[in-house]
Amino acid sequence: MEERDREKRFAKVFGIYLAVLITFVVVRLCAAFGLFSNLGDEVVVDAVSTAIIQIGIMLLLPFILYMAFFHQKPKQVFSDFKFKRIGIKAILICILLGLLGYIINLYSSTFFSIILNSLGYRYSGGGGVEYDTIPKLLFGVVSVALLPAICEEFTHRGLLLNGTRKLWGYKTAIIVSSIFFGLMHLNIQQFFFATILGIFMAYSNITAGSIYPSIIMHFMNNFINVLLSYLQTTGILKFSLSSFITGLYSYSVLLFILVVTAILFVCLVAFIGLIKLLHKTSIQNKKQENIISDCAAEQTQTEVQVEPEAINKSTNPQTVSEWAETYVAKNDTKKFKVPLLEKIPFILCLFLSILVTTFTFIWGVV
Repeated sequence: MEERDREKRFAKVFGIYLAVLITFVVVRLCAAFGLFSNLGDEVVVDAVSTAIIQIGIMLLLPFILYMAFFHQKPKQVFSDFKFKRIGIKAILICILLGLLGYIINLYSSTFFSIILNSLGYRYSGGGGVEYDTIPKLLFGVVSVALLPAICEEFTHRGLLLNGTRKLWGYKTAIIVSSIFFGLMHLNIQQFFFATILGIFMAYSNITAGSIYPSIIMHFMNNFINVLLSYLQTTGILKFSLSSFITGLYSYSVLLFILVVTAILFVCLVAFIGLIKLLHKTSIQNKKQENIISDCAAEQTQTEVQVEPEAINKSTNPQTVSEWAETYVAKNDTKKFKVPLLEKIPFILCLFLSILVTTFTFIWGVV
């Protein structure tokens, strides 16, 4: 019975995501054919389209459908999607992870752009609001950094990652949710680096047992892009790292490969170190919560003080996998077979997202 409920949950999760995906594709296609062009000012156009896509499609639609499909109250939805508080130290670690994510994103995107350009692909995206004033910069921080960080993470790390990991195991769930995150951008240009960034963000979520690390990392990546765009547009910053990397490739392919490989290697080592630190911090926070709740149950009238020695008395899990099994979900590493019938929504999601992304490569539709 429990296994059957898991299978139905899998189908419902991807049924919700299919509704999100179809709605998103329709709105993007309508926008590409001038749906919002009559609104006039580019800031208004961007604000309306962002509100519809991010708040309406990525946040409210899956939120409402999840409550309807699983008969959950709003508070339980946030609990299922792992909206769990993290400490100040963990927040600072996630900010550093976001900075590393931006560097990895920059180099990987430049690398894949060069490959695509060599195949004759020219990205037709871009445009939109030019961040040349402080008000436009603030607008960009909200529309490009803050809202996508919350709303897109709600759908991909909240719905997909947490909705599939108990069936597929968290490793497969990380890969699948990240691929859909890359495909959701609906263009081949962004697919590669968005998928890579999605893997790092999903892994940080599993490590911390919370969705907030990926929200912070996502925000940092987009915020840096917006900030650099403002600094370069206004002439405050003359140097462009992306142009430097492209120029390096034009000067020497071998030198480009060596430099990019070295930088990505250093970033990966730093990322692993920070993930381990986040892992340790999450364990300490969890134990503090357990100790405080246990003491509070026995001494509701007494102030609780947690000694550092008390945190280290019990045995710590030594790996992220052990931590996931102990503190996230005991069956995160156990895999269940999903019948073909229950996989239909998943197959449709994969087919539609690949189809549209492929069209952008061939025709530049979206």
